[in-house]
Amino acid sequence: MWGHAFQLRPHQPRNVDFIQRALSVLNRGDCDTARALLDLAHAHICLAEAEARAEEVESVAAEAAVEQQRALALKARADADQADADRAEAAARKAAAESAAAESQVATVHARAEVARAEVAALEAEDTARLTPVERAVRKVARLILAAHHTIPASRKPQAPDMYAVSLETVQDALRVSHTVAGQRRQAAADLIANGYTGDCDLSLSGQ
Repeated sequence: MWGHAFQLRPHQPRNVDFIQRALSVLNRGDCDTARALLDLAHAHICLAEAEARAEEVESVAAEAAVEQQRALALKARADADQADADRAEAAARKAAAESAAAESQVATVHARAEVARAEVAALEAEDTARLTPVERAVRKVARLILAAHHTIPASRKPQAPDMYAVSLETVQDALRVSHTVAGQRRQAAADLIANGYTGDCDLSLSGQ
């Protein structure tokens, strides 16, 4: 019992005092008091160790809290950076779409201008050839059919121009004629194309 008691960190001031008092009492033959003093010293040592462990746990918990706050701050910053990146990407996509739309619009305007010039050239050629109004009307419809054929995507484009790509209503509007006459002119235009008519214009142009 005494050997165990003297191993209880006698370097701690209060515990040293308790141990010295226990030794003094023991020398007087009072074993019970000595044992009580040593138990008290042991209790103080256990208390001190428990407090030290509690402080260590609190310190570790504080460090963990700091690390957690740091991790949360890093995540918030990463989320903010991602949000900025998403906004920048969305803005870039919008700008690219607007640029493509603008380029398409410019291309359409140029195409319409080229089609108009080609139409003028075709009309001048018809004037030179002294074609009749009916022949002129048939060729105009033929050019509409050829232009419509060109606008069809390659994956769906038939080998030969299809007169049904141009509605009778379109022909009526273009020629200012009745539905019946429009049908006749469209059929004649299809026959003209089948015989090799190319429209006397650049068919790489849009018919819009």
